[in-house]
Amino acid sequence: MDTMFVSAVASARTARLADGEKLRRMADAATASEAFRILQETGFGIDAKTFDAAIRNEDAALAAFVRDYAPNRNLAAALLAEYDFHNAEALIKATRLNLSADALLRPAGLFELSYLKERIGKSEYADFPKELRAACEAADAAFVAGTDGMTVGSIFARAKTAYLFRVTENSVLKRLLIYRTDATNLEICYRAKNFALAEKMLLSGGKIGASALRKVCEATDDALIAEFRMSEYAPLVVAMTEASATGSPFVVAERMIAEREVSELRRRRFELRGALPFVLYAAYKRAEIDNVRIVAAGIENGLDRAEIRERMRACYES
Repeated sequence: MDTMFVSAVASARTARLADGEKLRRMADAATASEAFRILQETGFGIDAKTFDAAIRNEDAALAAFVRDYAPNRNLAAALLAEYDFHNAEALIKATRLNLSADALLRPAGLFELSYLKERIGKSEYADFPKELRAACEAADAAFVAGTDGMTVGSIFARAKTAYLFRVTENSVLKRLLIYRTDATNLEICYRAKNFALAEKMLLSGGKIGASALRKVCEATDDALIAEFRMSEYAPLVVAMTEASATGSPFVVAERMIAEREVSELRRRRFELRGALPFVLYAAYKRAEIDNVRIVAAGIENGLDRAEIRERMRACYES
């Protein structure tokens, strides 16, 4: 598809996104119904009656936009991998455990849900991309061996990352993929606190080597911060170290990972050539959906409004 046309469509859609001011008003709303009213002012989830329905509608609309307007199939594959691998994992788990996957499924990515359901139900994976095929086969073997859901989740996470490295051609997206891979590996090591355990879950393709990741599990906090002091991961390591030391959730670190992607693309927003306007819109829209989900869950679970704001991602600013 012509990139100039796609860029024009993406730019027009970007201008209609909920900006930070509206999202912050939502976060400060006294009740979920008030927050939902503010959300409806933006046109988010048109005709939806609940947060869940609105989020699902917008998630499906984003996936459809990527399928319909991506300048090439590999870019579509890179942006839709999260849908396809998530749905395949949910269907594998549900099928092998004789459960319904309907509540767990996300909208279709590159692959129709009916196609995934049929193939996974029959254990026929030959037509899948090689990484997805290998993940399904490994998950089947893991279930036979009596493994737990965490192991299966790790199988799909590693396969998705390998797939992303194969299909991601855009240089900006490739750098962001490397950063997210390294950040995820850091988080795995911080949570595991045991390198032998963490090593089984680590993703391939990042820049941080095994020796440095081992130190995350074994070194003192001061030594660890010193190890990464001169790297681009220094702020992330400090945030993760503080969270790990206090036993608190990695909320700040996870927000930093998400914001890195939006911030990098936003910095290039005036580069109108190629696919960047399209990719920037997709990133902004994903951040918008994530922020609505964070606000809705926070209000419904009675979180302090300051904590909800702390969890929110970087978003479109008009």
